[in-house]
Amino acid sequence: MSFRAVLVSLAAFGAAIAVVPAAHAGGELLPNPGFEDGVNNHPVQSAAGTVDQPMLPTGWAFEGAAGLFDHTAAERHSGRYSAGISIPAGGKRKACAQEPVGCHDNTPLNTAKSAALTAYSVNPAWRPALPLAVRAGTAYVVSGWMSWQLASITDGGAIVSVRWLDANGVPLRTDNAVTRIADREGLNWTFFSAVVVAPAGAAQAVPLFGAADDVFITKVSYDDVSFHAA
Repeated sequence: MSFRAVLVSLAAFGAAIAVVPAAHAGGELLPNPGFEDGVNNHPVQSAAGTVDQPMLPTGWAFEGAAGLFDHTAAERHSGRYSAGISIPAGGKRKACAQEPVGCHDNTPLNTAKSAALTAYSVNPAWRPALPLAVRAGTAYVVSGWMSWQLASITDGGAIVSVRWLDANGVPLRTDNAVTRIADREGLNWTFFSAVVVAPAGAAQAVPLFGAADDVFITKVSYDDVSFHAA
């Protein structure tokens, strides 16, 4: 076979690879679901020895306000790393005034802020860097493992939600999948799972793995997360 023929054959082989879907029906849609890969992972010397201090895990980003978004080996469900949120700043969920007014839910109604919640998470959350392709009317399972430390009881905890987008990336709505409000300051690794259904017009999804706490010295961690067709 000539050199030219070899090049043509290789080009055809590459083209064939390009049309193979990234994930088959029911397969994992999240990139790097165990947070193990990170392009900037490098060892740093500390008093306790060598500790890995990676930057962002490959394929992941975050949104919302927090003191620190951790990609750490300090605590994990499996492997070497987990993704955490320390000192979350999700905003007060209740507004309180002097008696006899008392407290009420601090949820905006019919405001620009309320509409913005479909496109942005007030609560800090880890999210895939790019939206995931989905089909309207299809059920999807979002699951994984969560833990927390120093949560404020009845106010802290974890919130997992899914933002649905149309084919142009315009947000349609956000569905809460899992809300685990803290009934204790510390929670060891606990499995969570929920089924959500892509609404009409949905072509993309952004799973959000977030913290429910207000400004407090809390850490919520996630590991071995998953998002796939049911």
